[in-house]
Amino acid sequence: MGGGNDKDSQTVQEKQIVKSIRRIKTNIRDLLERNDLKTIIELARNNPRIVSVLISMSYDKDSLLTWRAIEAIGPVVAEISKNSPEQGADIVRRLLWSITEESGGIGWAAIEMLAEIIVNYPERYKNLVPLLMEFYDEEIFRDGVLYAIGRIGERMPELFDDPDKIEDIISDGLTSDDPQIRGLALIACKRLADTLHGIGQEQIRRLKGDESTFTVYEKGRLINRKINEVLHN
Repeated sequence: MGGGNDKDSQTVQEKQIVKSIRRIKTNIRDLLERNDLKTIIELARNNPRIVSVLISMSYDKDSLLTWRAIEAIGPVVAEISKNSPEQGADIVRRLLWSITEESGGIGWAAIEMLAEIIVNYPERYKNLVPLLMEFYDEEIFRDGVLYAIGRIGERMPELFDDPDKIEDIISDGLTSDDPQIRGLALIACKRLADTLHGIGQEQIRRLKGDESTFTVYEKGRLINRKINEVLHN
């Protein structure tokens, strides 16, 4: 009889956990829709489960909420890491694992999230920068790596200790057949203009008449931009 009661108790507990996660997810979705990152950070101080919710909302890169979740995870993990370095490290390991072959490559936005973590807590996570750059060789992660270069380059270009590697990646991106890759490469190139000097001007000139559009997340919004407009702005 006692064993049955234990099983029933476990079932009730599991249902309560599921309900709790659903409530958290609904709450976080509402906050992301309002772009209220401050409240999300405050909630995460007492409930690290919010990280899992943010990750679960990051798989559709055509969605504005996905990009707000990506942006939010940076300061959230920084805050968690300051209070519990090991817990922060566990989150980073989880994201890194999600982009390995063993995971089946399920971490579609893991590179972008790790970039946000780096720029929000470089003192602890700057060692991840060269590791992220290695994923450019995998086509599925190229847009993520170029986003990371542009994001880190915008905030702290000094974290790139191998400028030749960065120049090679950007140069390759500028000649891609994919306008999304070309656009992100151009943004990264412009943000690192004072740091990098090996980008061929011929590559840049070819984009002057490029009216292809790509999508970029800026200041809480998803924006469709023309490549040649980025070049001239």
